[in-house]
Amino acid sequence: MSLDGPVAGFFPETDEDLAKRFRSQGYSEQDFQRAMQDHNSRCNEMVQRGIMVVGQKPKQGDTNFSVIPIPGTRLAIRIWDGGADAFRLYMMDFFDLDERTAINCPPGYSIYMVPTPGTTDVSTNYPLYSWETEFGNRPEDILPGEEKFCVPEGSRWRLVRGKVPQSSDFFFCIPLRSVSKFASPVPFHPGSV
Repeated sequence: MSLDGPVAGFFPETDEDLAKRFRSQGYSEQDFQRAMQDHNSRCNEMVQRGIMVVGQKPKQGDTNFSVIPIPGTRLAIRIWDGGADAFRLYMMDFFDLDERTAINCPPGYSIYMVPTPGTTDVSTNYPLYSWETEFGNRPEDILPGEEKFCVPEGSRWRLVRGKVPQSSDFFFCIPLRSVSKFASPVPFHPGSV
């Protein structure tokens, strides 16, 4: 995924910030200059190779995503690649089907992992937190439509909707990408193998 402009919430360190960090680590003036040169050289090499951006949301008008409509609402869970395919992950958010725009997690909504027998062994007592929450942002400080979640492909989830009775919890699953390097079973027919 290419970077078409600044990414919300990302602020690169200035030379002054780097100087403060290196000096706080006890670098002498000579070591400090060498550390700055090494840092700049490594950054230039990364830029030459290309920088992988993970988690970027689809742009307005982009239709390269999937949705899972949430029953009884005009909302959906939106799922997209977000540059996370190398890690076998998907990005997701809440999506207003009428406005065709992302929204933050509605008040009272929470998402819990549903273990897949034989594959996952995780506690489902804790809700899935958005990246923005994990980075310490309070819900009221997250810009509208910017909240996003990262989930493993093939995982299963339960959406709990606040005051809606528990019997109406909504279960959904994340797609599983095909893996061409692994052999898959085929039906056995005498003489076919």
